[in-house]
Amino acid sequence: MASRDLTSAFIERRTATNRRRKSSGPSSPSKIKPFGISKKHHDYDDIAMEDGNSSLYASSSSTLPPHWVNDVDAVNAAISDIHRLMSELQSMHASRIGTVFGRDLDTMERQIERKTTDITTLFRKAERSLKKVGASTRMAGGEESTV
Repeated sequence: MASRDLTSAFIERRTATNRRRKSSGPSSPSKIKPFGISKKHHDYDDIAMEDGNSSLYASSSSTLPPHWVNDVDAVNAAISDIHRLMSELQSMHASRIGTVFGRDLDTMERQIERKTTDITTLFRKAERSLKKVGASTRMAGGEESTV
């Protein structure tokens, strides 16, 4: 299963930012308070781009995971949705079997059919994503590609 391990990239960026802050000299005590609490709101982009150093963004492009990782995430999301819908469908079937009189059976049947169609659609979506993963790994040069 693919995963996104961004720990090393985070540590690298944190170290570089701390080095730049220390080399730029001490900041005024009114601007930064202990534990990084400041009076003004700073965007994370400003912190990463302070002193005009954009080398962090250039290095981040080489540490990005392959595109197929997003497809694997989509498959995992579809599978979790399928599990949830299957449990709902099971309870709908149990309710339908227990109902003989007093309820509109046609409405229940339509709901069951709609839920079944939703599940089938999710299966097909997951299948397409898996095919994209297979094609991406073959294009990358093998059955397995490291993240």
